[in-house]
Amino acid sequence: MMRLHTKIYVVGDISDRMINEMYTIFDRYYDCIRFDVFERDLQDKTHVMVLYDGNRLVGFSTAYAGKQPHTNATILFSGDTVLEEAYWGNKILQQAFYKFMWMVYIKAPWRPIYWMLMSKGYKTYLLMRCNFPRSYPNHHHSTPKTLLQAKNTFYRVKYGDAFKEKESLLQFPISRGQLKTGVISVDEKDLEHPDIRFFHVCNPGASHGDELACIAKITLLDLIQSGVKHLAKWVAIKKQKNLSKSKTNYKGELDLRRLLP
Repeated sequence: MMRLHTKIYVVGDISDRMINEMYTIFDRYYDCIRFDVFERDLQDKTHVMVLYDGNRLVGFSTAYAGKQPHTNATILFSGDTVLEEAYWGNKILQQAFYKFMWMVYIKAPWRPIYWMLMSKGYKTYLLMRCNFPRSYPNHHHSTPKTLLQAKNTFYRVKYGDAFKEKESLLQFPISRGQLKTGVISVDEKDLEHPDIRFFHVCNPGASHGDELACIAKITLLDLIQSGVKHLAKWVAIKKQKNLSKSKTNYKGELDLRRLLP
């Protein structure tokens, strides 16, 4: 039985061994990466959310949280995120990130959170779009002026000419990491989803390392609504598991009765 749990670390508290374990998983699913770049990007973050199966590290997500001079909001900047394939679809690491959002909000509840996300693939883009309605770019609405200015300033200051403001893309002269061929495939059925289709129209170079520069405005109400949605899903899954277990037990009783004289 899997014993999954998460822990949130301050970057300065993690060991060299843990960094090596994280990089080993990252290297398994991404091309065009180097350890020194991975380590430098990690040191640029403030926290790491780690998923464990027992004592074994099986996934992680890095993030920066802090105040920056160009906006009155708290900046939450997502970094590298990866899970071992056996744990794809598991929501525990996502729940840890949601917990981290609450930690960030509680430190300065008078300020909204601007979540900056560089999306290499549609799954991270969907994570933002499905949980926070004021996330951009999207196929419904243009980005509000205040958020557009905050987004453009953040990515331009951080990445200079690699940030293409008009397209909202980060295009580096040499790829800084891209999913290995075959890790995630997109078929015609996937593209029927409007958000997935929009992502691939906006970022046709994703397979070569281009990243869609995104922003979401997150308030207390957004956090509460997202929490209620996650709780409802958890309750529904729990009920379904209990129902399946009850049916299995009931069938087992019938089988035993057939063996009685």
